[in-house]
Amino acid sequence: MDSETDSAGADDLGHQSTMMRLKALKGITKSVVEGASRLSMEPTGVRQPRLFTLGEVEAITAVSPYKIKKLEEAGILEPTREQRGSVSARFFTSADIYAIRKEHDLLPQRPAGVPPCIMAISSLKGGAAKTTTAVYSAIGLALRGYRTALIDLDAQGSASSFFQLQAHKVEVHETAYPLITRDDSVLPAGDGRGVYDAINYLQGTTWSNLAVIPSALSMYPVEYQLPLDAQRYWIQQRRAATSGSEAPTAENPYYYFRRSLESMYDDYDVIILDCPPSMGAVTIAALAAANTLIIPQHAKMLDLDSTASFLEMLTELLEEYAEAFKIYSRIDHAALLVTDYQQEQGKSQSNLLNMINQMFNDFCLPTPFLHSQAVIDASKQFLTTFDVRPGDNPNQRRTYLRATSNIDQVVSDIEGAVQTYYKKRALSIGGQVK
Repeated sequence: MDSETDSAGADDLGHQSTMMRLKALKGITKSVVEGASRLSMEPTGVRQPRLFTLGEVEAITAVSPYKIKKLEEAGILEPTREQRGSVSARFFTSADIYAIRKEHDLLPQRPAGVPPCIMAISSLKGGAAKTTTAVYSAIGLALRGYRTALIDLDAQGSASSFFQLQAHKVEVHETAYPLITRDDSVLPAGDGRGVYDAINYLQGTTWSNLAVIPSALSMYPVEYQLPLDAQRYWIQQRRAATSGSEAPTAENPYYYFRRSLESMYDDYDVIILDCPPSMGAVTIAALAAANTLIIPQHAKMLDLDSTASFLEMLTELLEEYAEAFKIYSRIDHAALLVTDYQQEQGKSQSNLLNMINQMFNDFCLPTPFLHSQAVIDASKQFLTTFDVRPGDNPNQRRTYLRATSNIDQVVSDIEGAVQTYYKKRALSIGGQVK
């Protein structure tokens, strides 16, 4: 008995020691994260909107400086002015870029009657640049005039961090948790947002027509809560069918999230879903809502094998869920995106990339997302290369320009996927495709 008591006491001391170490690590980690975040907000303590030079605005919009000057004279644009020696330089925000597109009828058009492109960025393998793809696609499409929303569904909250919404500071009622579960018990007293409309959960960003719904570890309980709710729903349905009584009018829980997005249809052209790196309940709910699927993967055989497993599991699950739970996918377009492509590795990567392009053909986006030190360096402060001005680091200018050129091509491919969805859906409903 004494030995058991001694053993229990030793276990308790060991547990306390472990918890002390873990809490210390947690404190250090938070301090490092907050320090990195503060660096991106110096000197004001608040992340400032990215300012673009006149040359950058011309490159982004294809509108001449003369026409931009006319919009200034008309009072439509009010650029920020900075004195550079004897020259007064003008700088423009993303809101100015959107206004220029609008005034010159350069905003992208969504066919009448076609819902927004709801694009799930999903992969079974962690580290496939899923979040990087989601964040860069969202900002890039917003700069091209698409009214864009990014919904972070990964409990790690990495995508949220790029918008100063660190996961350890985000409360559960700020996440998509209430929308996926319809659990209003997590809402603060007097919160009038309800649990039905995703548009009420969006938060603004420093990019004029990009909004986000952040994520946090408090999202994780969805993984067991949603299957339990779905199980109760189907037990009620089967009992009603067996007894011959009228089936309950309750909605399939896996469609809660899909339904919540309908509140965004009039105000957003593209809704990007950053899914967790798993095939759990959150991913199933996202895929039930999505109409476009992008699967990031590295140009490596092990990653291709992982993608094959992901697609096999995905097709099996969607078929099983359709048969057992009447959860039907409505994905009109799907494609792979090769990420972290390292040209300097020579033929080993290029040969595999060529093989992937040949095998998947139209199911693979043409441009690989290059491995870039500029992307890595920006992410150290929770920034993207969109947030960085070309002159911020003169020593890395060539690296920066190479990265931004590649990212522009990748965003063009993502935009192509959006337009492909628009065309397919317009044709399916008999609409007009411009």
